[in-house]
Amino acid sequence: MNSSFVSWATKRWAVFQGPAGDMRVSENSPGEGNSTDYPGQNGDTIRNLYKNVMANILFQQRSAGLTVAELKPWRFSMVNNYEFQEGKLRGANFGGAVRWAAGNIIGTPVKMEADGVNAYFDVAHRFRGKSETVVDLWAGYKWKFAKNLRWRTQLNVRNAFTDDKLIVVTAEPDGTPAGYKIPEPRTFTLTNTIEF
Repeated sequence: MNSSFVSWATKRWAVFQGPAGDMRVSENSPGEGNSTDYPGQNGDTIRNLYKNVMANILFQQRSAGLTVAELKPWRFSMVNNYEFQEGKLRGANFGGAVRWAAGNIIGTPVKMEADGVNAYFDVAHRFRGKSETVVDLWAGYKWKFAKNLRWRTQLNVRNAFTDDKLIVVTAEPDGTPAGYKIPEPRTFTLTNTIEF
């Protein structure tokens, strides 16, 4: 964040702690709406509205160097396939893959300052989503059906153990879910390949 802007904004905040902060955004008192006023600002003071600016500046400063939201900080994947070379199952293969990702940051709680008036984003206790594990499975068979031709057929099941539960991707400041994503569905794929 630009240090000169932060310095300027902080000086304005200090000014708005005095009588200058008592200035009203409009002439109306709360509840006396006027179609020319901005919604939610009728009769509000500059000090009260400027809290939003300072809250975002403090959030950016306190978040410096922390993991950004929605980034999966850790990932792991493993793939294994086994093909029989002899015996009754010669030509058959089966295998699977596991993909795991750690839970990501989905939101930041809002807490009150010691003065009981001003709120701030508590970046030290952010909300984390659940980790995700995906399993893929497959089985196939290869056989020779002509002198130089081999036929391979394989059935793949992607997301073999998935369910229909929605996955939380963002949270409100109180921790309740704000946004979801639909999990990738289970899919079956049958492939046939001729090798020559």
